[in-house]
Amino acid sequence: MSYKQKYNQAKSKVKAYKTTVDNKQKDFKEFRENAGDNFDSSYAKSFKNLNEWGDSVDDKIEQKKKQAQDKLKNQLDELIEVFMIVKDAGDDAESEGKKSKLQTVDTLIDIYNNTILNTKSRIAELWIKEAIKTVGCSEEQEFTPSPVYIRVESLDVFGILKDAPTGTAEFRYEKNETNNGSMPYSMNRQLYERLQNLGLSFNTEYSADYFGASNNQIFNIEYVDQDNNGNFGNYYKVTPRANPTGVSSITQFMYDYYMSIEIVNIDEFINYVIDMLTNAISFDLSLSNDQTRQQSKFMKILQRILGLCFDNQQEIDVSGVAKLSVIDNIDDTFFEFSSADLKDIEEQVYNITHGVVEFTDCDNVKLPIDVEGIKNSLDAIRDLETDADKMQGLKGLIDELGDTEAWKLLLPQINFQGSIKWDLLKLIPLAIMRTLLSPKMLLGLFITLKMVGNAVIDLIEGIEDFLLKFKSFVIEVMSKIGALFVEELFKEIKKNIDKLVKQLLEDIAFEAKDARLRMIAGLIRGLILVSEFITDWRRCKSVVDELLDALKIVSRSLGLPSLSLALADTLPGMSETRVLAGVIEELEKAGIPTGDLPDGSPNLMVKNHSSGISGMMKEMQENGKVEIFIPPLAISPAGVTLSAKGVGKSY
Repeated sequence: MSYKQKYNQAKSKVKAYKTTVDNKQKDFKEFRENAGDNFDSSYAKSFKNLNEWGDSVDDKIEQKKKQAQDKLKNQLDELIEVFMIVKDAGDDAESEGKKSKLQTVDTLIDIYNNTILNTKSRIAELWIKEAIKTVGCSEEQEFTPSPVYIRVESLDVFGILKDAPTGTAEFRYEKNETNNGSMPYSMNRQLYERLQNLGLSFNTEYSADYFGASNNQIFNIEYVDQDNNGNFGNYYKVTPRANPTGVSSITQFMYDYYMSIEIVNIDEFINYVIDMLTNAISFDLSLSNDQTRQQSKFMKILQRILGLCFDNQQEIDVSGVAKLSVIDNIDDTFFEFSSADLKDIEEQVYNITHGVVEFTDCDNVKLPIDVEGIKNSLDAIRDLETDADKMQGLKGLIDELGDTEAWKLLLPQINFQGSIKWDLLKLIPLAIMRTLLSPKMLLGLFITLKMVGNAVIDLIEGIEDFLLKFKSFVIEVMSKIGALFVEELFKEIKKNIDKLVKQLLEDIAFEAKDARLRMIAGLIRGLILVSEFITDWRRCKSVVDELLDALKIVSRSLGLPSLSLALADTLPGMSETRVLAGVIEELEKAGIPTGDLPDGSPNLMVKNHSSGISGMMKEMQENGKVEIFIPPLAISPAGVTLSAKGVGKSY
């Protein structure tokens, strides 16, 4: 069974369990109030958190499948769907009506934002480790402090340094200039400054080389128009400095440099996520068609990378030979585009150059962009004090976009809040990678590559060349960034599954009327949150198997482990709750609605099944009988017994 089929199985079980809990709660409330038509908020309504614009989540997912081109669901997409189903499972349905219809997707955005804030150091660490791996040097390998030359065009793959850090272009740079030795240092601004002063070195201007995180001077840099071989062009001449008491190895140099800058700059991240969402910044910068085309292709590739699974990376076949990793099996065709891809890309180029935007649920209608309004909001966000405040500011800006009056006039039937937020979730991990591939980030990697004599960077003319030359690096970094979000989202799902399973187990134990089973149920519930053995969150099958294990606890947990039929008396017997959950799961697999009707009245078909199960269980408990065959049994040393028939009670 593929991991996608397993995700479908998990979603099916979660839906069935959720519906079972909802129906149990409604039945209890009906009994308590002695009224036949006073039901709580319906299952269908509880699944409309995302859909203020009208459809059920299942319908919305089907629309996404049809509308999203070249967007096969990756693991994050699968987990988002599971989260939308399981969110708030086990809560009192009476409180459901008090919640915002968009609370689920807002919660997802909060999870993503918190992931960024809480994993900035992990992202920095994984970038540095992958950079060291790409350079291919040992930890102790020292370097010779001789000049290296780096082409500006190779370093600035997105053309950031072509524009001064003023006006609209300012959003692509750090907010403020910084002094040498200040940390984090605004290196993108400094790289632009160097381009304005041909032949004027950093050391000459500031009377010292650049200070790394260790407070050692680690390199001098200047802009020159000729390399050491006499080739004319645009070059950064970088002269590393070895420090016997500080930085002396290539690895130390890389850490010293990267820890002196801000690897994940929230201002830059917010700029890119808003630009990817609205096209506002790219349009206002009047980027060329070629630049916008490169950006669009880059996004396509990142989406493909997020769709990769790494389940076989560490496996060894029967001959003892290690299998090829996922990356080893990727060739240059991975970076090629189909005719449909190219059509999408050209459509995006048109949108950017004409100042319009399309959202997934907007029927391909091109919406005008309020560039000045977006820029003013970005300015206000940059003025906030903390990263956490800025991420909240981003949420506020998204809400503002959803209330754009001009869009509502064009498409009054669309709720832009939900549509925009859905698209935002897809873009957040990609925007982090876009933030990382700035000149200041590539500088450390390129300097160290030149230190070891690797001149591959001289062949880079743009982002496509970079992706091809640094295939493994880009895939490793992007996939591991995606894995951070998978990990955090999975943990939230597990918390909600715990609540859902807790209620089911309590119902099953109550039906069993056995104190021992209640104790076992309590112990088993604890396994849900502690049974995590996932070492690589990019391994799709491992993640979904862990998810299914949590859901299977309901069906396998109650009763002591059975080593033989002799322990059959430890089994819990039939349970109305488990039977109803199984029936509902099969009904939903067949596409039969199991929630309340649109007018809020109860689903009589589900009540019919529930009543039928109750009647069957009552009859079995009162009159159930089982006949079994007893085979000949050995009697040492005399022989064996005769076979016989046994009679027992079924329940």
